Amino acid sequence: MKRKRPRGMIINLIKEFFTSHPNQEFEHAPVVDWVTEKVISQGYETPRDIWRSVRLLHERGMLIQVRKGVFKYDPDYEKETELQDFSEPVKRAIFERDNFRCVICGLGKDDGVEIHADHKKPKSKEGDNTLENGQKTSIC
Repeated sequence: MKRKRPRGMIINLIKEFFTSHPNQEFEHAPVVDWVTEKVISQGYETPRDIWRSVRLLHERGMLIQVRKGVFKYDPDYEKETELQDFSEPVKRAIFERDNFRCVICGLGKDDGVEIHADHKKPKSKEGDNTLENGQKTSIC
């Protein structure tokens, strides 16, 4: 049986990949393949939805989206991300509705997975902070 990954491992590996290739544009396959190989080689279970974490890093201002499905890291790029988050009552309602489990992988806090409220339509694309636009996710 494979071990569960430590929290944040996928995000950290994606950061490592992009920072070691500054100003290079990457599509889905090379990033996902590299991260998957690293995770498996360390004896952890196969990761899910790595590209979702790439998009998350873009929303947080670390990566630049060159065009649809293509991202790059520029060490000189800084983006102010002033995006509003869910209010505490809406966040609580999302958690309750989604049974305190990630809607992608099905894991929850009891499984040692950090969970949070996420937007179905991203904030960067004018997604709002309503219950209908929220879902419970982890960085799988």
